[in-house]
Amino acid sequence: MRNILKQAFNLSGPVYALIMRNLLVIKESIGSVISVSIAEPVIFLFAFGFGMGSIVGQVDGIKYLNYVVPGMLCYSVLFSASFETGINAFARLTSYRIYDAILATPATMQDICAGEILWAVIRSFVAALGVLIAAYAFDGVDVSFLNLLYSLGFLLLGAFAFSSFGLAFTSIAKGFHFFSYYFAFWVTPNFLFSGVFFDVTRYPEWLQIICKILPAYHLVNIVRGYFINQPLDAFTIIASIAYLLVFIVLSYILAFYKLKNRLFD
Repeated sequence: MRNILKQAFNLSGPVYALIMRNLLVIKESIGSVISVSIAEPVIFLFAFGFGMGSIVGQVDGIKYLNYVVPGMLCYSVLFSASFETGINAFARLTSYRIYDAILATPATMQDICAGEILWAVIRSFVAALGVLIAAYAFDGVDVSFLNLLYSLGFLLLGAFAFSSFGLAFTSIAKGFHFFSYYFAFWVTPNFLFSGVFFDVTRYPEWLQIICKILPAYHLVNIVRGYFINQPLDAFTIIASIAYLLVFIVLSYILAFYKLKNRLFD
């Protein structure tokens, strides 16, 4: 296990080759990629930021558009990473048999897992930057440069978390229909119950406990704190970072062993 974690994100030749392979493929369908990864979160941002914002006005003295922007950045990372290591990775695993072809080379399972996760992180982070630019253009961003850098760092951490879990789910999925469960019972709850549109304290206490188990809750909580220039206390930030790191490690280990068993069975 120690060796697996040590080699997990070593940017070796095969890992780089896998990332470049996915980049070349994505260039052929750039329109659909933009519409799925960037356009949808931007539509949500405008619909709720302006539509709901005209009704709500402010939340704790903050313009609602500014309040919802960090949540939508987290959602764009969640959705893009989940889609890439979910449905897209499953297609490469089953329909196109890309992993079988890769394993016919000197590449290893660590290379495949690391390459898929890193590629999903890159794609989801670029999607978040697209949403950030759109929000900035419509005066939805009012954050200091230093806090913006902190926020982007945590978005990267969130991208690793959602990418790792997506690959873990792909490793156990029996077919494309399984991803209906994945989006219905994982992506959607992380979207709606993480505080993207309003604080989770509005929910009943029992539901708040469930909300705080979701990784998106920790990501939204931290990123919003920096975006509204009211960072959380150090203990809360460290606890959330630790939670996300443990989540990443466990998801990666599950993905590695399940994919290994599946491909070498």
